[in-house]
Amino acid sequence: MVRFARRAFTLVELLVVIAMIGVLMALMLPAIQASRETARRGQCVNNLRIIGQALTRYYGAYECFPAGVQSEAGPIRNEPKGQHIGWICPLLPYLEADVYYRKLDLSESVYSPKNDEVRRTTLAVVRCPSFGRSTVQTEWAQSNYAGCYHDEEAAIDTDRNGVLVLNRWLNKDDIPDGEAFTLFVSEKGIESGELGWASGTRATLRNTGTPPENWLQIKAKLENATPGSQENGQAEGNTQGEPTGSVGGFSSVHPGVVEALMGSGTVRPITWSIDQKVWRQMAHRADGSLPAEASAR
Repeated sequence: MVRFARRAFTLVELLVVIAMIGVLMALMLPAIQASRETARRGQCVNNLRIIGQALTRYYGAYECFPAGVQSEAGPIRNEPKGQHIGWICPLLPYLEADVYYRKLDLSESVYSPKNDEVRRTTLAVVRCPSFGRSTVQTEWAQSNYAGCYHDEEAAIDTDRNGVLVLNRWLNKDDIPDGEAFTLFVSEKGIESGELGWASGTRATLRNTGTPPENWLQIKAKLENATPGSQENGQAEGNTQGEPTGSVGGFSSVHPGVVEALMGSGTVRPITWSIDQKVWRQMAHRADGSLPAEASAR
């Protein structure tokens, strides 16, 4: 009987195979990461659609949209003083979050100890999964979505051009430019000093005074800012000489775009490079201009 000797792999051959596997994994990793981001972005779009449906249902019940913030006379300060009931609070029953709504005492300040339990509880529908661990740790449960209150940087107040403003419950007649062309809600990162998803401050309200930005770049800039610098002051929601604090704009970690909920309920991807004039026009509910194209491609 003829027997054949079994030949084992040499060390060199094993190293070559391992190297080839490593190269293949390196080639596949970007595709895997891209597919994961696609799934996360899809969930973000779905969250915004749910918020849009909640706004529609709220309008059907009250024939108006919720105020961006209900509180004493403005301007709103970015500090835990005042009633500061944010627009997300009255939407809770329409976001399938009745238990949150029942535990909130809206006759009190949103910062009342009675409301602490709710404010500390994460509300999944207002968190974009793409942000993941890129956000800072805060005392209160936060939101990655903010209502649009104005078309330029200014304190949150009643006489602003957006839909979600202080102490005004607007209806469709107050949006002559058309809901389909008016920005209602978009994305934002979370900075230190924000007061949580229940608070009607810069935590849940933003403006289009600046173009949408890459949140990772903003975060890196804030982390590298020295104490007392202008950048660090903006991270805390206070700028020099501005007692009401800065509010800021929208941002995302989706590659190149920020997702935007329009008043018609559609969600549009808006490029970070959008023309600033167009971006501001989208926030203004009654500027009377013909709608410009906000292409995301």
